Amino acid sequence: MPQAAAAGAEVPVPAAAPAPSSSCRPSAAPIPHNIDFRPACAADTAAAAAMFAAAFEEDPEIQYIYKGVKQHQYKPAVQALYSKCTRLFFCRKGCPSWCAIDAATQELIGAASITPLKAYPGLLTYATHGLLLGRQWPSLSCLRRMWQTSDASEAAEEHPHLGITAELSFLGVTPAYQGRGVGRQLLQAILAAWDAQQGGPLILYTAQSKALGLYQSQGFEVLEVQEIGGAQLTIWYMHRPQLQP
Repeated sequence: MPQAAAAGAEVPVPAAAPAPSSSCRPSAAPIPHNIDFRPACAADTAAAAAMFAAAFEEDPEIQYIYKGVKQHQYKPAVQALYSKCTRLFFCRKGCPSWCAIDAATQELIGAASITPLKAYPGLLTYATHGLLLGRQWPSLSCLRRMWQTSDASEAAEEHPHLGITAELSFLGVTPAYQGRGVGRQLLQAILAAWDAQQGGPLILYTAQSKALGLYQSQGFEVLEVQEIGGAQLTIWYMHRPQLQP
């Protein structure tokens, strides 16, 4: 299931996640100072879903999944997908979630979430949350490509010696604030909270090469690189060991 592992990442080192998307670009505008970072709550879910849909509309993974979809179907499908995914993963019990709020407007401009592997939903849960059928799949080909793309929990199981306990499953910033340091500060905030509770090693995946530098600056290392659809899509899996107290 597509995850938002990093929209709006700054780019100190060219190197990727669901474009996520062309939403990753070098910092140009000044870093805003009126942004509050706090734990997210259930009331933030709808705003986070809308933000993720906008942040990842041009994500390489999303573009691969919806390849060939008519223009008038594309945006509604992406919005439906992130609406359902966010309701399932964001602020899920036992899944730490954080958000970035513009203090002047109280607009949610960024969000991040960590999903422990033991809390990862199964196929039945996907079905009951409407993720296997619905407006998010204009064709069966889209659904088929989604299942081809990535599976962080499976990747973690292939490396048992790393002791990975959770996935950084969401990290996104609204387009107007991308490239201004918000994504970096949000990532630092959720990782600090995770480390404070001795959360354990993390995994993430991204389809954005430009996001690799951001993740590497926060302790992630490339674990493996996967080519999908005859190299139409490249997925980077990254691992971050548990920090020692």
